[in-house]
Amino acid sequence: MLRITISYRRDDSLDITGRIFDRLAGHFGREAVFRDIDSIPPGTDFRRHIDLLLDESDIVLAIVGPRWIGPNNEQLSLASPADPVRLEIETALRKDKPLIPVLVSRAVMPHADVLPASLHGFVYRHAVQVDSGQDFDVHVGRLIRAIEERAAAKAVRGVIPAIEASPSIEPTAKAEPPVDPVVPPVGWPVVRANGGHTVRWAIALGLVVILGIISVVGIAMWTISVQFRGPEVSTLGNQSPGVISGGDATINFGSSPAAQSGSPPANAPNLPPPSGTVRSEGAQSPGVVAGGKVGIEFAPAPSAPR
Repeated sequence: MLRITISYRRDDSLDITGRIFDRLAGHFGREAVFRDIDSIPPGTDFRRHIDLLLDESDIVLAIVGPRWIGPNNEQLSLASPADPVRLEIETALRKDKPLIPVLVSRAVMPHADVLPASLHGFVYRHAVQVDSGQDFDVHVGRLIRAIEERAAAKAVRGVIPAIEASPSIEPTAKAEPPVDPVVPPVGWPVVRANGGHTVRWAIALGLVVILGIISVVGIAMWTISVQFRGPEVSTLGNQSPGVISGGDATINFGSSPAAQSGSPPANAPNLPPPSGTVRSEGAQSPGVVAGGKVGIEFAPAPSAPR
């Protein structure tokens, strides 16, 4: 819970301090705001009480009126080391508490030359002005926002060291199931993870296996292609120079232009078209060359004598 301590001088700003106290208590809660006139038990050493109180405080408000330093320049209340207001400000500065000067009744921040050396740091704290007139609500609202901002900044500063000081929680490693070792077949080389040489050796072995598979596939495809090769035409014996060797059978219908285009002459015998494999043996007629294509010529038959 946020704790706010109000430091003030009763003969300087009693009335407006009461109004500020009521507004803060209504916003933050009665237990969050401390004011010395209500809280110091009788007979208590106020030096120790102030020290303990500021240890528990988050924000300290110093209400500064026209007579905060004393009735006049010749009677400075702050000049006494036992002055309660001086002790409160000194303790807040020593403990480095968020200290907000609140200027009331048109008061101004005192100069450092009129303050004890222990209070010189107070004059450099940024002050908030609160008038008792018609702007009171606006000024107190601004003061409340300043308190909330300082409290939030203090909370962040306190959380970060706490997080850094907390022990880190390491994630528990998940136990992996045991893996049975892989035993290679008898005669296979054993690859052991003993460095870069083993990795390179394994890569080379994989390449050899891949090349072997490619070779086997290539030989098999070549064998299949040889088995399914088409029929050949062969000629035996003496051949005439009419057909070039090697290749498929050719059918030549005479030497006329019709025969060159692959059409039989008009007076050619009506024979079924040749098909399949043509094989010639023994003496061949002109037009066939050895070991190659077969040419079949249709010569016109001699006319019968009349």
